[in-house]
Amino acid sequence: MRVLIIVQSSLLESYLQVKFNSALVECDIAETERQAITLMHSNLPDLIIFDQDISYDDMLAFLKQKSEFINTAPIPVIIIGKPITKAQISELSLFKVIKYFTKPIKIDVFLDVVGRLLKTTISLDTTNCLMEIHITHGVIFIEISQGLNQEKLILLKFRLRELITINNMETPKIILVMTDIALSFIDGSNLETLLNNILEAPDVRPKNIKLLSTDTFTKKLVMGHLKYAEIEIISDLTQTIGTMLEGNPSQEEIPQILQTLVTPEFDSLTQGSIQLRFLNDANAKNRNAADREKIHIAIVQQSQKVISDLKEAFRHYGYEIYSFNNSTNFMMTANEFPFDLVIIDLVMPGLSGYEVIVYLRENKNPAQILIYSSEDTKENIVKSLSLGVKGFFLQSETPVATIVNKAVEALESRI
Repeated sequence: MRVLIIVQSSLLESYLQVKFNSALVECDIAETERQAITLMHSNLPDLIIFDQDISYDDMLAFLKQKSEFINTAPIPVIIIGKPITKAQISELSLFKVIKYFTKPIKIDVFLDVVGRLLKTTISLDTTNCLMEIHITHGVIFIEISQGLNQEKLILLKFRLRELITINNMETPKIILVMTDIALSFIDGSNLETLLNNILEAPDVRPKNIKLLSTDTFTKKLVMGHLKYAEIEIISDLTQTIGTMLEGNPSQEEIPQILQTLVTPEFDSLTQGSIQLRFLNDANAKNRNAADREKIHIAIVQQSQKVISDLKEAFRHYGYEIYSFNNSTNFMMTANEFPFDLVIIDLVMPGLSGYEVIVYLRENKNPAQILIYSSEDTKENIVKSLSLGVKGFFLQSETPVATIVNKAVEALESRI
């Protein structure tokens, strides 16, 4: 079997070569349509994967050239590109375009389609792992929870390089947060792969990496390995964040910065070709087929007005919204039903919002969490960061519309 890849993204090219080599699929790479035409006629691939940032008309011109020859016309095509109209997708189907993926793609869905077209299996590691990478205040923020998935470690390696290149980062600074994760010697190889992949990215130096983790094995491995000696293990971001961020913020500015640190800048989520989120991640396995088509959000707030305002703001998004005005009812439901996102107040009757978050994490609940609270202290912000929340917002300062936008970003960023 042979695949022709017309590729713009070095991330996609590098990753696909790794996967196709492991599946014993031969791979030809073309950087331009002209090169692709030559390779297509000489090698007659079984599949063409087209990843080029060109106009729709230029894309169509290439497909028309392909269709003019009896040997190349039947070759199926997968295209990865910018959003286009349904009418354009219908037109492309006339030229054997089997699937059009909009960037950034979910790689497990993509490889499933490729495998079915080639009548082969392209294996994927299915270990539960939530992984996210984004840029905030000039710092690369990597968060990993639940486990170490070899597939995502490979993707992280290429994705990190891509982000550094796109953003012209001369001296990348990285905060690696590992939450809700317990490793042992069995995971040692994967943990070393994670750290090595980060260190191999352009211009990354160990002294510019901070690791926030409470996992005993992780800390022992890093401290006992000469290669990682300059990586600083931290338990409190407030002590080191000022030295990491651009502009040398004052101590008075640190709490506000910590609130925004856990929320990705949307541009860094949508840049590039590949998402770090898989379709079948974490909570998808617990749902029936109908439920998988919807996003489920829990609003856990003591104020009925806040609940009503949030439900109204989410009304046009098509999400399934569930509301709770006390912690007990929410926790009983969360034990049986996997939510994608939880918007919670720290001040709640009975158990506090923080205690609820601790409970969710201890029970391996994979939901994304946004704190929308009437209470704001540096201690709460730091404790929340250690539990992997995706945003910390004060009700008195943050309109409901902002929370909705941040919720959408958090759901899109999940890997």
